[in-house]
Amino acid sequence: MQEIDQLIEEAQLDSSGVFSLDPEKALEKLATYQFPDPSFWVLKIVQAAVVAGVAGISVRLLRRYTLIEFQPEEQEFPDLPVLFGRIPREQNRAWQHLKRGLWSLAVQNCTFECGWPGQPRSWTYRNQWSEEAGPAGPNFFLKISPNDTSARWNAELLQVLTSRAFLCPVPLLVDGRPIQGLQRCPQHGLSPTAFPFYSDLNDDPDLAELPLPESTFQSVSQPGALVPRVHSVPRVWGRISLACLVSAHFRATATGWKPLPTPSMIYWISDGVVVDREEMDLTPGIVSCSAYISASGLPLDLSSFRLILRGPRAARARAAVKLTQLLVRHAQVPRGVMEEPAQSSSNRAPLVALGSGLALTAWMPPLGVCMLVGSLGALIWGSGQSDQLLAHLDRDLARLKDLLKRRS
Repeated sequence: MQEIDQLIEEAQLDSSGVFSLDPEKALEKLATYQFPDPSFWVLKIVQAAVVAGVAGISVRLLRRYTLIEFQPEEQEFPDLPVLFGRIPREQNRAWQHLKRGLWSLAVQNCTFECGWPGQPRSWTYRNQWSEEAGPAGPNFFLKISPNDTSARWNAELLQVLTSRAFLCPVPLLVDGRPIQGLQRCPQHGLSPTAFPFYSDLNDDPDLAELPLPESTFQSVSQPGALVPRVHSVPRVWGRISLACLVSAHFRATATGWKPLPTPSMIYWISDGVVVDREEMDLTPGIVSCSAYISASGLPLDLSSFRLILRGPRAARARAAVKLTQLLVRHAQVPRGVMEEPAQSSSNRAPLVALGSGLALTAWMPPLGVCMLVGSLGALIWGSGQSDQLLAHLDRDLARLKDLLKRRS
């Protein structure tokens, strides 16, 4: 954070004890230290909403503009131009996130308008702030006019939200559709090539709490599918510090299936978004595991989307691997959890298309708190193919358990 410290040294302290920055000088310097992806500004807005204690977040990706709305808990809201150009000695973390998101939009030369609930005015930024009169609304809103084509802009925002905000603990709707849930992890959650078949939760008092989205604990319906329901995850833990998935990775082909070796991962979560990811020191395999853990209290670099490689991070990563090993040792490849697809080769293509996104949750051993059983059978036809795949999964799961035990 040396660059921020340098900006503060260049700032002036007014009589109220607030540092005032030259906005042009600040933005010029911050432009050199931007997020890993320019679209990450939207994650800072999500983080601001999560810290502000909102009941839900709405993101609308429209042709001419993007609109984000949420309703913060009642509190004293900052004056936006002041927030944008000043660094108080002690600042609400929600507004820190918000300011970083607005700074990023300004660096990208975006025009945006925002306002607080109940206020008789809003503010527009076009290289400088201007006050806009308007009716007071019930929500905070941020309306952005992109400086890029809307199709590309919207696609990039959607990709960032689905890949980084799937564990946002408050309802997050993108164009009216939820995008959250442990099972929606882009690499290890349900997809045409990934099938989580075991999940578990754990609480370690030495680790920070990991709030999970409510959708993780709700049933999901798949009308007309071979497996029509994904059962709810049992809510038996009051506090959660780590969640894990065990997933199979393969793709159906015209002659059977193709293994897709995938690395096991740790996902670091801060204020509802993935701020960093790292591979576990395990050989990639057709069966992998993923651990989801809070990054609270760990130092971040200036972008706030990379953890600094120091002792605290390494120690917490080791704890995550050890806890994951204790959970994964109970995992088993499921059998007989769904109807056997038709044997005829003429049914192969429709079965592949139908089964690619299904899942089924089943109860596992006592320490297995929540289990997601992927619809492996929906991609397999013929007892020979099924037996071969299940045998391969059994071997690779045993390999994964052994590697985790050795690394713990």
